[in-house]
Amino acid sequence: MSMIHIIGVSNSEDFNVGPKVKVNVISNNDEDAWDVNLLKFEVEVVK
Repeated sequence: MSMIHIIGVSNSEDFNVGPKVKVNVISNNDEDAWDVNLLKFEVEVVK
């Protein structure tokens, strides 16, 4: 299942417009929580 989420950054001026990426977030718990210590992120460049 694919879901679209906006990933916020603290200072967007530090980033330039560039390649689009796809981020898969994998959780090994059943909680509906976004605790970065419990998640694995896979990032790939979308062409």
